[in-house]
Amino acid sequence: MKRQLAILFLLVTSIIASYGQTEKRLALVVGNSKYIGKGNSLRNPVNDATDVAIKLKALGFDVDTLLDASLLEMDDAIDDFGMKAKEYDVALFYYSGHGLQSKGNNYMVPVDAELKSEAEVQYKCTPLNMLLDKMDESDCPLKIIVLDACRNNPLTKSWYRGGAEKGLALINPPQGTFITFATAAGSVALDGKDRNSPDPTAFLETLDRPNLDLDKFFSEVGKLVWKETNNEQVPWK
Repeated sequence: MKRQLAILFLLVTSIIASYGQTEKRLALVVGNSKYIGKGNSLRNPVNDATDVAIKLKALGFDVDTLLDASLLEMDDAIDDFGMKAKEYDVALFYYSGHGLQSKGNNYMVPVDAELKSEAEVQYKCTPLNMLLDKMDESDCPLKIIVLDACRNNPLTKSWYRGGAEKGLALINPPQGTFITFATAAGSVALDGKDRNSPDPTAFLETLDRPNLDLDKFFSEVGKLVWKETNNEQVPWK
């Protein structure tokens, strides 16, 4: 998640620095907290998504926000996002909530998902590949995907075994697409006990600091996350 925040700040900073104020910027921000089933809910994703959306609006993005979304709502929003992105110079997708990998593919988990076996994942979760395809089809010059979806996932406890992969799988995005994960591939990130998770907290705080170049931003966000998590959450590049 730290990497997510670092990259998100990096990318937003890059946008501000590299694109004129007349460039059109679009964002879809999704936060899923209230999952079906006892013990499946998360504390912070709705807060994180709400605060990120506010910040992006202040940075000149046209922002659509989706909170506690069902599978149908997520799929429809991503479809609309891909269509809208055709008219924009920058398209940024931010997701906070449960995510998982299955058979080497990554999925975002809607709040209405009830997963009794791994075979159900492809039918009850939103595939990251769908989002990648939609954004790639848009031909938007700069495409950014930020996934704070690497938390420990109780939805898979009934069918994950000791050797199963946790977190999300590493992928190679299409050319022109930047994609970031909350933490290293196969690892999990922390949800946090305050209003925001560690990475969004660091991201939002660092965005308010003027005149940081990209390298400095990465360094500063990393320091904040390492400190907040007592070195438990280590970013990757």
